[in-house]
Amino acid sequence: MKLYSFLALVLLFTTQASGVDEPVITLKKVIELRAEFKYTEALLIASTLLRSDSTNTQYLNQVSFLMAIQSYPGQAEVNKQQKYEKSKYLAEKSLQRNKQDADAYYNLALALGRISENASVKIKIANAKAIRVASEKALQINPKMAGPHHIMGRWHRVVAGFNAFEMAMISAFFGKGLEGGTYEDALKHFKKAHELEPLNPTHCFEMANTYLERDDSGDEKNAILWFQKTVEIAPRSEDEKMVAKQAKSMLSKLK
Repeated sequence: MKLYSFLALVLLFTTQASGVDEPVITLKKVIELRAEFKYTEALLIASTLLRSDSTNTQYLNQVSFLMAIQSYPGQAEVNKQQKYEKSKYLAEKSLQRNKQDADAYYNLALALGRISENASVKIKIANAKAIRVASEKALQINPKMAGPHHIMGRWHRVVAGFNAFEMAMISAFFGKGLEGGTYEDALKHFKKAHELEPLNPTHCFEMANTYLERDDSGDEKNAILWFQKTVEIAPRSEDEKMVAKQAKSMLSKLK
């Protein structure tokens, strides 16, 4: 107990002497870990911060993002969905406190996109409008965010690829259906995301996939070009390594 008290006292005076509040130092560590793509470690710290203050929008945004950005390989789908639903809840809670928070809108779109990945067509369509609204709102507040552009690229590609049955369901949900949803808009958003984040190979990879899916004259050649760009970018995380591996596989098939 004496040792515990002594260490606590040392920590108190060290923190006060530095002139920096300890939670700020810890939040800085979360941001550093994010930059290093150490999302699991960052989430542990961010979750601890959130438990200390559940109304802090910075903490809400960090946990929301870190829960949604991970794909959780090997985990059961039900566990993944629980995390994505929690991410969505935290993003909405952050927006209740600040409706001009671009990060919170992006996190909401990201969480909804994750929820939709393995969902039924009905849920995908129900989430489609909310994903677009959240992404566009994020870009209105901060046009230099690459993430919402990437999500909008995927949004346009998915909607452009809906079949007749899915389009009928969209009309049933939204009356006139969803405006937009073109491969051209998808390519535009992925290109913008690449311009904003040139070291992120995922943007190039999705550009290539969009060209392949559109399948117009010259699209296969463009797809090869963007798959090649993908593998030329040094991967910085496990997800990016997987993207590079998939791009190499596609190149071998197309060539």
